[in-house]
Amino acid sequence: MNKTITEKINFLFSSKLSPDGDEYTYEEAAKGTDGVLSPSYIWNLRKGKKKNPSKDKIVALAHFFNVSPSFFFDEGNAEKTFEIDERIKNIINDPKVKQIALRALELNERNKDFILTLVEKAKELAEQESED
Repeated sequence: MNKTITEKINFLFSSKLSPDGDEYTYEEAAKGTDGVLSPSYIWNLRKGKKKNPSKDKIVALAHFFNVSPSFFFDEGNAEKTFEIDERIKNIINDPKVKQIALRALELNERNKDFILTLVEKAKELAEQESED
C-alpha cells in the first residue's frame, strides 16, 4: 500500500494539529514554511493537482510538521505511521475524546493517573453492562 504525496500531506494535516486542536489552515502552514510554499500551492498538493514537489518544498513541509523529510520517501516508515494513525484519526474525530485529551494535557502526572484510572473503571463497567 504505497501512499501518494497527497495522502501523506493530508495525513499530516489531519494528525499534526495546531495548538488549539484544529487542522492548520493553508495560510498558517505557508507562514510556517517561511514562504517556501504558498497557501494555493499547499491546496494544490492536498487536492493532488501538484504531485512532485521539489526538495526544498518537502523539507519545508517536514520542518513545519516536525517530521523527517524521509517521511515522504521511506515507504516502510510511512506505512507504519499510517497504520497507527488510523486509530488516532478516529480518536481525533470524536469531539468528546478530543476535548478530554486536550484538557488532560494541562494536568500533572498524578491527575493524569487518576483520570486514567477513572477511564479504565468506566470501560470495565461498560463491559459488565454489555454482558448483562
